[in-house]
Amino acid sequence: MAMDNGARRALIPLENKRNFLEVTGDIMEDVDPIFFSDPKTAAFKALGLN
Repeated sequence: MAMDNGARRALIPLENKRNFLEVTGDIMEDVDPIFFSDPKTAAFKALGLN
C-alpha cells in the first residue's frame, strides 16, 4: 500500500528487522528501509536530521 502511494523509504523498528527480510524482492528493490531503535531516533530519521 505504501508503494502504491509513492513511498520510497520505510521506517522500521529494529525488532522487526528479521521480518523485513521476508519481504518480496520487488518491494526490496523499490523501498529503502530505515531502521530505528526508539521513537526519538525515528522522528529524527523521518525528518532527515540523523
